[in-house]
Amino acid sequence: MIRVHASNRMESLAEWLAEDMSEQPAEPLDAERVVVPHRLLDEWLRLELATRLGVAAHLRIELPAEFAWSVMREAIPNLPVESAFEPDLLRWRIFDLLGR
Repeated sequence: MIRVHASNRMESLAEWLAEDMSEQPAEPLDAERVVVPHRLLDEWLRLELATRLGVAAHLRIELPAEFAWSVMREAIPNLPVESAFEPDLLRWRIFDLLGR
């Protein structure tokens, strides 16, 4: 199930997520999936959840593009594991084009 919450205060979102995770925890072998708009929020959110919950483990925090690709892979299993547009792969494709 996908739940979307928006706020102009990150602290409010972290508090809501911590409450939700404590009231409705994920299955023991399933990672809690969270989508954040920037990689720096990944570390901040982990620290914030650890502060609020005592521990923050087995989290799968993704950027929107990573989340979209993983959802598409679940729907279409024959897609490659990594998108051809991931920054690490894309930089080398651009480098190859610049060499020509």
